[in-house]
This record gives sequence, structure tokens and C-alpha cells, in this order.
Amino acid sequence: MKRVFKKAETRADTKERLVIDLSYVAVDVLRTLNDEAWARKIFLKAENNAEAATVLAELAGKISLHLDDKIWARKLFIKAEEQAVRSIDHICLAIEMKTVFRKEKKWVKRIYKKAAENVQSLVDLDNIFSGNFESEKWKAKLCLLALTHYFLWWAKKPYPDPEDVIECTASIPELVERSNFKFDNKVQVLYDKWFKSYVPAFIEYEFNYPQSHSDPLEGDLVDLKRQIVRQLDFIGYSINCTALNKAKGTLARIKRFLSMQKPDNGNNFIEIHFHSPIGSPEIFIESIDDIDIADSLSFLHHLDAICIYPKGRKKWSKSKAKSIFEGIVDDLKFEGYYPSLKYEIKSSSVTIEGKFK
Repeated sequence: MKRVFKKAETRADTKERLVIDLSYVAVDVLRTLNDEAWARKIFLKAENNAEAATVLAELAGKISLHLDDKIWARKLFIKAEEQAVRSIDHICLAIEMKTVFRKEKKWVKRIYKKAAENVQSLVDLDNIFSGNFESEKWKAKLCLLALTHYFLWWAKKPYPDPEDVIECTASIPELVERSNFKFDNKVQVLYDKWFKSYVPAFIEYEFNYPQSHSDPLEGDLVDLKRQIVRQLDFIGYSINCTALNKAKGTLARIKRFLSMQKPDNGNNFIEIHFHSPIGSPEIFIESIDDIDIADSLSFLHHLDAICIYPKGRKKWSKSKAKSIFEGIVDDLKFEGYYPSLKYEIKSSSVTIEGKFK
């Protein structure tokens, strides 16, 4: 019998397979021969060959279950956490840990949080959304974190990888390519600081107050992804146009403009929605002079309408609405366009429609 087990120890052709085989041999040695000393030697050999986080976690689970050695299992879990890189690594580790250390809730939560922070695909995202957690409140918080990091990861990629394209083509008819804006160093610092705070806030707002999407994993996630990419592109383009002006005060103007760009900031600033076939970005401004409509048109190529809301979404007066409309028409004419537009006060907005070019 021992000869059979010794032969089984050396049959694997890869390290990962070797670790898995050794762990099963160790378990069988315990069950069949009741030889704990030999089983420990086999488990130790398995540990010395284990590299992947998921393999280490599984090994820790077996050592805890069959040897009842929590100290050894804890050391392996710590090692596995250090090795974990992918979201799925952290999820597998957390699931195994919940079984072994039921009282280590903070540790398990920390690992799940790392899983959410390393989401880089729809599959990773689905693993978080479909997971079983101790409370709905914690699950909602974790799903929100995962969704935020998914968009952060996507938005920072200059172009989608071929694998992403293959993964998403079933639900995305056309992927929006991320624009590469090359800012002045000082402008880049301002943009990066704004970006880090804006993206999570945008995702949280859209997640809590969905408009066209209901379940983020039912295809509407694609629309939300396109929406944030278009939003970032539009704001980046607006800054790029402003940065071309090297006059004194340009940097301060950009800083002020970015400080206004926060989701649902309509109580404090004027809100403008640009409606076009390729997306509907929105911005917040103090006055119509804070945005160049002609530059916006050159970015969006075509506009169906512009909706402008006053602070707090109160109703525009007729004189103010007319002044805004005339200011936009004058701006377009100054840039060489021949607009044929009309405006209407609809509810709390001034809606401008027609031919913008």
C-alpha cells in the first residue's frame, strides 16, 4: 500500500498538478493508513511546490480539515493573500477562509474588498454580484466598489484589448475607443486629481439613481460604460481646448471648471446636457461663458439638442432664456457655423434644437 502512495507522489507533470495530487495523497494516507506523520510530510512537500494563490488556499483548507492544524492553515492563507493578484484569486481565497475561519469576518471582508478592487472583466464583476455575503448591505457596498473599479480600469485603457472585444461583442455593437489627451504637466496633475474623485462619485450616483439601466449585468452595463467613457472624453476635450490658450489665468480657469464637474451638482451650478447620436455628456458651469459651444460641437460632430437647466432646476425667465439662446447662436456664428435654431422653455430647461452647423 505504501509503495502505491509513494508512486502517486511523483506522477504529476506540473507544479500545480503536483500540489493538488500530493494533497489528495496526504488525505488518503490519513484515511487509509492513519499515518499523520507521513501525511504532514506530503502536505509540506505540497506547500513547497505551491505558487498560485488559489492552490495555496485549497491546500490550507485541506490541512485545516484533515489535520485540524489552524496555525499551519493560517500561515498558508497569509501566503496565499500575498500571492493573490486577480479578482478570482481573492474570491477563491475568501470562500475557503470563510469555511476554515468563521470568526475572521474582518479578514474575509478585507479579501473580498481586494477582489472588488481588482475587477477587470464582466466575469469578475459577475463573480462579485452573484456572491453570497453575510448581509445585503455589505453586498451592496462591495458591488458598488467592484463596479467603480471596473470602470476605473476600463477608462484608463487607451484601447480595448482583443480579449475584451471578443468578450463584449455579444452585447456591444460598437466599442467606444478611449481618447488619448496629452495635457501640459500642470494640467495633467489637475486632471488626474479630479479623475480619481470623479469616477467613483459618478458610478455611485448612476448606480443609486439609474435612469435607463436597471440591472448592471443585463446588458445595460455596456450603456453605462459608454456613458462614463463619453463623459470623460468630453470633459478632457473641453480642458484640452482651454489649455491651448496660454494666457495668464488658464490653469486657474481649468481648475475652477474641474471643481464644478461633480455628479448631480445641479443645485449649485447651471447644468448643460448635450444630446448627440454618439452620446449625451453633461457638464456644470457658473455661466454660459464657461463653455465653448463651438468646441463642444466639433467634438460631438452632430448635435440633436442642448438642454440647459438653471441652478436648482428652477424655471428660466423668458429674458434669460432668450439671452442664453442668442449667446450660443453668436458663438457658433463667430466660429464660422451657420446655425438655424429655435429654443423653447420646457419645464425647467431651455431646450435648443435645429441645425447647429
